[in-house]
Amino acid sequence: MKDLIKAQLYQLKKNRLVLIVFIAVFLLQFINIIGEISYSGSGFCASTYIVDMSLEMIFMSLVFPTIFTGCVCGGDFSDKTVNYELMSGHTRKQVYFSRAVISLVGGVIGEFIIIVAPVVVLSEAYGWGTDILVKEAVIRYLFMLLPIARIICEFIFLTYVVKNQYITMAGSCFVFSIGLSLVELLSSETSVFLGMTNIMKLGTYESWSTYTLDNTVDMIKVYDASLSTGDIISTIISSVLFGGVFLFIGYRYFCGDDLN
Repeated sequence: MKDLIKAQLYQLKKNRLVLIVFIAVFLLQFINIIGEISYSGSGFCASTYIVDMSLEMIFMSLVFPTIFTGCVCGGDFSDKTVNYELMSGHTRKQVYFSRAVISLVGGVIGEFIIIVAPVVVLSEAYGWGTDILVKEAVIRYLFMLLPIARIICEFIFLTYVVKNQYITMAGSCFVFSIGLSLVELLSSETSVFLGMTNIMKLGTYESWSTYTLDNTVDMIKVYDASLSTGDIISTIISSVLFGGVFLFIGYRYFCGDDLN
């Protein structure tokens, strides 16, 4: 399986689409942030970005790991490279999981870089702020990688079913272009049942507003960024369970597929 992974990584070095999508999503986030800074003024900082904007940016950036998965898992069906790998002595298990591993590792790392980079830059340029603590943001971001990995597993399954990277890419763009709007309709019932609602649950911060006694300053907001034990356990269980199920179903489907 190591040889298959090396071969896939070599192909990815030549895949301009993956690099273009990564750069495009990366820059788009900073463009949105620049616009928000122009609107909000000097009061904008890293913690303010996290509680007010990061969830929207995270949903937008999910286009990268899903398109990355489509390229890795579906790119070799059109030229029959998968068939050649099987004829050269590799098992279907090796072929399937070599691509699944690259999709998960590369997709999660790429997504993490995209969503964390703006926070780091804003913290250096404008300071962290007082909305939430650094450790609270770190904990939420780390746990958010679990449902992101789960979504990647679901797209691995989809890619092996349709055997076409472009259908997967189109599906990912369509799903996440309307995903935030759909999830916002369920904002009062965020849960771990769906990967996207799980992300929203982890990216939503409860807040309370108040004013000073003489009302001489702007409204003061207090955020609760703590996660309950139940939220943490349910996120871990649902991500591992659903992600594992989709990986297994995708593998079983691939094993029985005639690859025509």
